[in-house]
Amino acid sequence: MENNSTIIKNKEKIIEKCIDQSYQFRNNLSKSVISWKNTLLNLKDSVKYNYINLNSKFIPEEKSIHFLYKIFNPNESRGLKSYNQTLNKLLLITYRSNYKEQKNVKNNVIYTSDCGWGCMIRSSQMIFSRMIYKIFKSLYKNKFTSDIIIKSVIPFFMDNNISMKEINIKSSDYINIGMDSYISQLNKFLEKKIIEKQYKKFNLLSFDPPFSIHKICTIGEIFGRTCGEWFSDYDLPKIYEIINTSFNIIPNLSIFHFNSDIEMHSVIQKCFEKVDNTSYIDDKDCFTNEKKEKYIFKKMGAIFVSVRLGITTISPDYFPSIKKLFECKQFLGFIGGKVNSASYFFGYCEDDLLYLDPHFNQESCYDLDDKTFLTYINKTIYKLPLKSLQCAFTIGFLFRDLNEFRHLYIFLKYFILSNISCFHVHFEPYKFENKLTEKDIEKITDDEDDF
Repeated sequence: MENNSTIIKNKEKIIEKCIDQSYQFRNNLSKSVISWKNTLLNLKDSVKYNYINLNSKFIPEEKSIHFLYKIFNPNESRGLKSYNQTLNKLLLITYRSNYKEQKNVKNNVIYTSDCGWGCMIRSSQMIFSRMIYKIFKSLYKNKFTSDIIIKSVIPFFMDNNISMKEINIKSSDYINIGMDSYISQLNKFLEKKIIEKQYKKFNLLSFDPPFSIHKICTIGEIFGRTCGEWFSDYDLPKIYEIINTSFNIIPNLSIFHFNSDIEMHSVIQKCFEKVDNTSYIDDKDCFTNEKKEKYIFKKMGAIFVSVRLGITTISPDYFPSIKKLFECKQFLGFIGGKVNSASYFFGYCEDDLLYLDPHFNQESCYDLDDKTFLTYINKTIYKLPLKSLQCAFTIGFLFRDLNEFRHLYIFLKYFILSNISCFHVHFEPYKFENKLTEKDIEKITDDEDDF
């Protein structure tokens, strides 16, 4: 693994390479020519990953289901129906075959499928799609339904360039939300290249998915990873942070990654702005520390913390701590958690964790239509006993405003005091006062339409 100085030195070079790869737009989008060899490999992958699955399926019975922060009771008349409807608000992102070519820079091998090596990337796409859905839900909940918003998230994670004409079709359920800043950044880049006479002038005809497996693998070169290789859940949040800031995907968002210890002061420094104590600001509009210094909310924050709870197995002492995470509304779930593979964990039922499995091979999609949408909607839920959980995984949280940050802050303060915490939180060098009112809590917990 390269050291930090080498990573920093190569970062700009690799980002420039990623930009050049990303903005090679053509007048006509064409699918890669698939050789007979690739056809046979894809057939083999389809048999292996579509029909041979030894994981235990989860079938709702009479026991309460903890689905992120929501609880469903199958015994109630609406419980099972609500559970099934809520499943459609999570994207299933799996192995894909026959996508546009990507090259391993170490051995020059060309890949058109991620079967056998991309499950951690696909799991990360699932937890980040949940994050983007929550952000869009907050921004557009009074304008668009949940179904339309979840569909609008899909283009951010597809493998192939998408026609701009397809995106702008008014009758399409895929709406052009959240793409404006990305497309604006893209146009500025093209204009600069045209002025420098590096590119010829032409119209922007396609949308390049910002969190595609191609872009993730290219940015992964900063950390010594590329396509055809296993990606660590430890590095992936950093890769998303680089993509988000470099390409201006969601400008009003900071992505943080910590190893076992959340440094709360780092989050506050980036997501809040200190204001003059002489200026009048109502307590409900700011966060105050023990020194009575006031901070106003500036931008959203996504916090990812990688944990390792042992060498090979997790002590049962950690089980209550893991379950406790699902009481937090800002919780996004976690990724990893299985030996030699990765999945996205979003809930639990008694002592079984519930997860979406990316080890399912599907044909890569080029169009935004109902057929594509169905390939991203969950079909099967699997369960894993807590005792079988791998000791290393990465947990995610998201706060979208001041009230949600307050709620997360207080949750974390009590979380690290209960039983054996699966990670630590450092609140120094300054601690903040707890000023979360009952009204604030009601606003956070009672919005049924916000899931």
